[in-house]
Amino acid sequence: MDEMAYERNEGTGACATATRISLIIGSVGLGALLMYLFDPDRGRGRRSRLSDQVSSKATRLGRTAEGKARDLRNRAQGLMHTVGLRGAHSESKDRAANESGGYRSLEQSI
Repeated sequence: MDEMAYERNEGTGACATATRISLIIGSVGLGALLMYLFDPDRGRGRRSRLSDQVSSKATRLGRTAEGKARDLRNRAQGLMHTVGLRGAHSESKDRAANESGGYRSLEQSI
């Protein structure tokens, strides 16, 4: 029975060892990071600088996302205008302007 258990687990030995090594390396790295950030002498300044940097990156990311959204919205509106699929709101405004004499056709102005 011991031979069967050994044969079943034979292929997992290298994978388990790699997982253990990764866990050890990750734990050492996390410990070093915590020591760096919570250093009694300079830790407060490092944490403050890190907080400022993260806040700045988040703000820039938000602005970039807003700019991309605005660009896509404008492109879609331009495409709809080019294709002639303007919304009902703009058509009703055009109709009201034509009825009130707000827009003159090219023939009327000549």
